[in-house]
Amino acid sequence: MKTFSNLQKKLAVILFHLLLGTSLFAQAPIDLQPRDVVAFCGDSGQFAEWIGAYLFACQPKSAVQVLVFGDRGGTTKELLDSTCNKAISLSPNVVILCYGMQDGNFQKSNPQTLESYRKKLSQAVQRLKSGGVRLVIITTPTALDPDVFKLKKLPITPEDYSSTLSDLGKVAQDVAKQENAGFIDIYTPMAELIKKAKEKFGPTYLMTAADYVYPDKGSHFILAYTFLKAFGMDGDIGAITLDMASGTATSTAGHKVISSDKGKVELESTRYPFCSSGKSLNPQDPLDPRSILAFFPFNQELNRYLLIVKNASAGNLEVTWGQQSKEFSSDALEKGVNLANEFPDGPFCAPFEAITKEMSRAKSFYNGTANRLLATADETEATIPDSHEVCEKLRKVVQRQSELLKNSGTATPSPVRHVITIAPVAGSSK
Repeated sequence: MKTFSNLQKKLAVILFHLLLGTSLFAQAPIDLQPRDVVAFCGDSGQFAEWIGAYLFACQPKSAVQVLVFGDRGGTTKELLDSTCNKAISLSPNVVILCYGMQDGNFQKSNPQTLESYRKKLSQAVQRLKSGGVRLVIITTPTALDPDVFKLKKLPITPEDYSSTLSDLGKVAQDVAKQENAGFIDIYTPMAELIKKAKEKFGPTYLMTAADYVYPDKGSHFILAYTFLKAFGMDGDIGAITLDMASGTATSTAGHKVISSDKGKVELESTRYPFCSSGKSLNPQDPLDPRSILAFFPFNQELNRYLLIVKNASAGNLEVTWGQQSKEFSSDALEKGVNLANEFPDGPFCAPFEAITKEMSRAKSFYNGTANRLLATADETEATIPDSHEVCEKLRKVVQRQSELLKNSGTATPSPVRHVITIAPVAGSSK
């Protein structure tokens, strides 16, 4: 099989940067601090859950926790009416505002819409800071897929609404500067990658959901990548080194060698590589989240879990990890191969999916049960005399459950036992 050296891979990433431009990497660094509680508010979907799972399981050293509020369809009006107060009640240190997709009202860009968006964003930032939030981060809206947009036959072209979303993004950047808030551009990298995917796979490669402007499946990878890069994640998940001559093995933090011999190492890990579910692994299937990885270096920059094999016999070796096996040259293994990239269905997939489900369950609580109970408390206190004490008890119930969910995010990921075997391939020696 054809193998690639680390130098070739680095050159490929450099070429990718040159072709795509610098916008993916032009974000100002976001200062997340140890044990920060980060709240995503607004139109934040699966990508926010993935970010939370990544910070919990892949880069857990800072014990940063993520809370996910809001669903598709959120606007800055709802942000001011309820979401700000809901977020403040859970005492986050950092709040991320993902709005704009619906604030454009599916109309051409106009001064009234832009000014209304500016005013509401500014008010939200001020309210959150006065409520004790250390850092507010504003994002642009996401980009749309023109081929999905055309299917809905809206009274505006995808080109015109893309211009509206772009203008809203500029407003968001201005507000961030004026209010001393953080800013992350998620529109530009998503738009550029949609364009590149269309150029390669054609108009049937659909990258937003049927509701016009929201990311779908693989597009969440783009957004997770952009946020994690802005957060300064280094991408080092771990490294395992096996000496085939002596049978000894070593590992980095988060991975403990249980046993090893000249062709096998057993480990117990509490630091996971990032995993995403996929079915077909068809590189042209946008419903498989991993299909988008051909267009940007997620695994190379944010998901490096290296296997390094020393003193192997010349030729190819077969590496088996979980239920998958793959051949590599001894030279490639000596330099290190990225297990997270080469084995997409590795032994961490099931436990990682369990973490993302917990993130989803917590999101359902914040957006469902907590919303209803807090709204009931507010309405009751406003309309029924002498109900303050009862309503405060109800609010405290919500707060206690929220604290339980937040505290679960400070635990260590469950240890995963896994085995890697390496064996020479007959007839492949030089």
